[in-house]
Amino acid sequence: MEALVDAEMPSAELIERIQRLQAEWKATGGSNSPEGQQLWERFHQAGNLAFDRCRDYLDQQAELRRLNLQQRTTIADQLEQFVEAADWDQIELAGLEAIRAQARKEWLQAVPVDRRALKDIESRFEALMKALTTQIRAKQRQHREQKMALIARMQELAQLDDVRTATGQAKRLQAEWKEIGSASAAADHRLWREFRSACDVIFDRRQRARSEEEQERQERLVRAQAICTEVEALVANEAMTIADIEARLHSLREDYRSLRPLPREQAGSLSKRLSAAEQVLVERQHREKRAQEESTLAALQERVQLCMQCEQAALAGAGAEPWEERWQALADLPAAMLAALEVRWQRALAANGSQPFTDDELAANLEIRRELCVHMEILAGIESPPDEQTYRMNLQVKRLADGLAAGLQQSLAEQVQAVELEWLGTGPALPAEQAETLAARFERAREVLAQPG
Repeated sequence: MEALVDAEMPSAELIERIQRLQAEWKATGGSNSPEGQQLWERFHQAGNLAFDRCRDYLDQQAELRRLNLQQRTTIADQLEQFVEAADWDQIELAGLEAIRAQARKEWLQAVPVDRRALKDIESRFEALMKALTTQIRAKQRQHREQKMALIARMQELAQLDDVRTATGQAKRLQAEWKEIGSASAAADHRLWREFRSACDVIFDRRQRARSEEEQERQERLVRAQAICTEVEALVANEAMTIADIEARLHSLREDYRSLRPLPREQAGSLSKRLSAAEQVLVERQHREKRAQEESTLAALQERVQLCMQCEQAALAGAGAEPWEERWQALADLPAAMLAALEVRWQRALAANGSQPFTDDELAANLEIRRELCVHMEILAGIESPPDEQTYRMNLQVKRLADGLAAGLQQSLAEQVQAVELEWLGTGPALPAEQAETLAARFERAREVLAQPG
């Protein structure tokens, strides 16, 4: 103990050493002998001297204990004010847990404290903490009940046949779960496992459904690709007629429409393949139509030329020829065209026999050609000769009246075709010079109408 009087060590350690030596001295039982008394006095004096070195430290510790006691009192006061004024329904569980944790943390930080003075305030604090814990547990029970209800709803969804609907509602339940606070760490872990298990059933079913849908999409894609290949081969088959191709194409189009939806990445390219293949058929149709029109035009010109030859022979009084045989040997024409020429042809045949053309008839044909020529110029939107202006105006009025009376509204192409057929069906006209002039004007009007746009 005498060695401690001048020992260099922290006050807290010095006090601990002094107290340990005092305890050891007491354990010896002491001695009432003069010598023993003398030793005690030395020991006691040395202890007091060593202890005096710690007075400042002890005073500081006493002040610290007082301040800590005051801090704990303040904590208890604040906690009491909160508990008395709290609207428990409006405070979230996380907030209550944070307050409880902070209060406990600040309480434990306020050390050292004189245990003799702490008893009352500690009892008060623990009672307030118990009240706070009661509210926390009530909210945890509420959250536990809410989560159990969500589990039950999720388990019901797991039995729903409509996977798409079940998945959508499951996502909403997951969002609701996130909004619910804790039901205690242990309960949360158990409840989440149950909730997640029901979720997995639904999302596993969705995944299986998606896999099945993907497999179906791939099967539809393979079939769509096969249809495209068949269509491309079909339209390239020159041995088949267009009618037969279109009949098969219609069936393939219906098959293709039934395959939707197709994977988005391939749907566009497949549609382009079909469109390109169908365009090949359209171009073939245009080619065949042009070829047919050219063939028809050639056959028409042959019959017109034969009509003109027969008419010129009748006008010149030439000898008999096998006109009918030549007529029957020519290529067929559409019924409307043939009908337009048949009257002219029969008249030409008669003129080569016992019924020659009369002057009145030839003049009437010239007048018909004049009217048709002006009409074609009207349709072409080109001017007629100046001396035909009055005639043209009267013709327009007449044609308009005839059209309104009949209630007919033909397209320009239909009107042009009708005028051309009437022109071709009109027999020879005289004087020849005027007939040639009308023919030149008529042909010019036709050329204007044939120009693009």
